[in-house]
Amino acid sequence: MSVSPGILFAFYFNKSFSFEYKEKFQRSFFIYVLIYVFSLTSGGFLLRVLIEQGGLPPIFAIIPVFAYTTTVNFLGIKVFAFKNKRW
Repeated sequence: MSVSPGILFAFYFNKSFSFEYKEKFQRSFFIYVLIYVFSLTSGGFLLRVLIEQGGLPPIFAIIPVFAYTTTVNFLGIKVFAFKNKRW
């Protein structure tokens, strides 16, 4: 429940300012949420693997997970949620 306002704010901010996207709200929001859920889930899985299988301390394991989730979010949002003809 507490994640919902964050997703709504991030969607509005990215749609309006970061990507300046002017198309339909419903489709892009649905795809945005799917990308967010995928990134969150796969990032959590990667973190678990790095800690349990890789033997990394959590403080160090989070660094590649941040890089992964940031990349997945940016590319997913740019390519799928807020398609832009220039890119």
